[in-house]
Amino acid sequence: MSDNSSQNNISFTDVFPSEISITSEPQWVTQNGCSATFIGNTGDNFADVLDLEFPEGVASCSFSVVVTSNAPGIYLNDTTNFENQNNIDTSQTNATLTVLDDESDVDIEIIKNVSPQEASIGDQVTFQIIATNLGTTDAAGIEILDVFPSGMNFVSASVSAGLFNDSTLLWTIDELSSNQSETLTIIAQIASSAALLNIASLSALNQPDRDTSNNEDDAEVTVDNCFFITDGLSPNNDGINDTFHIECIEEFPDNNLKIFNRYGLQIYESNNYQNDWDGRPNMGIPPTSAILPVGTYFYILDVNTGEKPLKGWLYLNY
Repeated sequence: MSDNSSQNNISFTDVFPSEISITSEPQWVTQNGCSATFIGNTGDNFADVLDLEFPEGVASCSFSVVVTSNAPGIYLNDTTNFENQNNIDTSQTNATLTVLDDESDVDIEIIKNVSPQEASIGDQVTFQIIATNLGTTDAAGIEILDVFPSGMNFVSASVSAGLFNDSTLLWTIDELSSNQSETLTIIAQIASSAALLNIASLSALNQPDRDTSNNEDDAEVTVDNCFFITDGLSPNNDGINDTFHIECIEEFPDNNLKIFNRYGLQIYESNNYQNDWDGRPNMGIPPTSAILPVGTYFYILDVNTGEKPLKGWLYLNY
């Protein structure tokens, strides 16, 4: 803008040479408080900018549009390409695009697997991500991103080629020849029974990929029934079985635990049980906090997953 006063109602259409098409609508590069309506869809050979407005004190703003072409050549985009100008001077517009003939034939395939596919919390599993160039020409600048699941802890990683950044989880390979495969191996420890899906995808490549349908793959670990319910407790403060312990109960915070004496009288209940029952009742007879007698008790555990509650017995001793 020649001055910094506010300007509005600015519009124009940039019509590209017929061999050029856009891959997405225009996007702001530096907005600086300006506003506009962008029009242009993938495959169009034009981009519309409507109702461009400069607020007072703003001298410039910028936006861009990504284009592509299947026809090699040199293409000029100048003021003769513009139509529907309103409140704008396009006489100084001049840009040249040189499109080179792309003779590459690159197809990066990503395959991911995990072993074992079923594990218990605390177990270690091994993921393998295999990158293969199925094309007939060399591929360069390959980057593969591993989306690590929150239900696991990263242990270690190794690669057959390239570099793996265990902070960003980005695997970079300088080059893959035709039919060449390389492998990233990740060892992880299961920390939860949920969020165990691991996804790997191609995130960068210097050449066009001829088949994008095989650029991503995933592998998921299933946690087996991790419940292990002890059959007794001895709350005598010796550090051994002082509370009624249920393995993996923390994975089911909506759980409900009920305990009954041998006469069927409920003497304890807890929502979101925390492995802290030490043999004292919180309902029924005897009164709350009294010491229960030695003997057999019965529990009902509902983890609220839609499955039937777990039922069983336990022995209380001192």
